Amino acid sequence: MRSFSVLIILFLLISSSGCARKINVTYHSDPTGASLYEGSKLMGYCPITLIYNFSYPEVKHGSKMLRGVRVEWISGATAKVDDFRAYIATGKYQELTFKRPSGIPGMEQDAMFGLEVQKVRLMQQQVQAQQSANRIQAYQSINTMIQNATPNNVNIKTNCTSRVVGSTIYTDCK
Repeated sequence: MRSFSVLIILFLLISSSGCARKINVTYHSDPTGASLYEGSKLMGYCPITLIYNFSYPEVKHGSKMLRGVRVEWISGATAKVDDFRAYIATGKYQELTFKRPSGIPGMEQDAMFGLEVQKVRLMQQQVQAQQSANRIQAYQSINTMIQNATPNNVNIKTNCTSRVVGSTIYTDCK
């Protein structure tokens, strides 16, 4: 029986170890701020990290075929990569950078838009930090109110007796 249990545990460990393997691919653009598309779906502005799950056969093979992506800058300049293979051996965190094609007008416009994207992200981070600080302050206020509402050194003596009647217990306190 014990060896059967060990076999079940080993099977579960082996079968579950690779099924949920993930890699994070961060897509950058130079200049930053290009829109990233996977097929026709807008994924967001670069830099952006997408998470890809590996199936057991892909883990066993050591790689996963990822759909092609393209970036488009605000000026209309584009760059793309067709379907490509991500390798587990490269690491859990991988990066791809799209360089804006030279010779296409609008480079200054793209650079300015990239700065705006960075500015908006910084403001979002500041708002999130302020919200976290507000939550902490609210929890501290609630804890202070609870502590102030709790009487200190209250010594209440209670005399209780219990009696059993059938399957019911009755308790009386004085």
